[in-house]
Amino acid sequence: MLNDEVEQADSRRKRIEQALGAMENDGSAHRLAQEEAEQAQLRLDELEADAALGELREGEQRAAQAALAKARTKAQKALEEARRQASARRGLESRLVVAAERADELRKVRDEVAINIHTQALAEAEEALVDYLDGDELRNLTAEVAKHHAALTSAQPGHSYGPAQIEIRMPTLYCHHDRQRLSRQRMTIQHIPTRA
Repeated sequence: MLNDEVEQADSRRKRIEQALGAMENDGSAHRLAQEEAEQAQLRLDELEADAALGELREGEQRAAQAALAKARTKAQKALEEARRQASARRGLESRLVVAAERADELRKVRDEVAINIHTQALAEAEEALVDYLDGDELRNLTAEVAKHHAALTSAQPGHSYGPAQIEIRMPTLYCHHDRQRLSRQRMTIQHIPTRA
């Protein structure tokens, strides 16, 4: 369940990052529209200068005024879009911080729960392993194998099945109460037959 919540939080964070990555953050559209408006203003200024000198054709002046009005409208719209994007960017950046914190928080809770569960399970498994190795079942099985080894060696002169023994190197124990003594220790479980 916590894994699902972590995945959902990570998914939300990634969606926000993608939305931020898709946004234009350099204001290039506004700059371009502003440059067009400035160019249109320069053209109009030239035409007005021509008009002052009596060298202007009336149709050119109207076309330049219309181009200037269109360029100013475009620049205004680009400015509004840039402001809207800046606002959206700030909102997304704020949400990204919250989403990342939430994902980290959930991941920490999930990991703490896993540590608690697996530490308890490891303690139980280590205890069961040591009990099994110290118990009669493994020794009895070793004695049973040794009995058959001896019977086969006796029935087949010249053949030797050797001793029945188990060599064990204990793993590192982390939770067992006697872990310092038992960790990485080598043990031999061997049946030594009694002679009658």
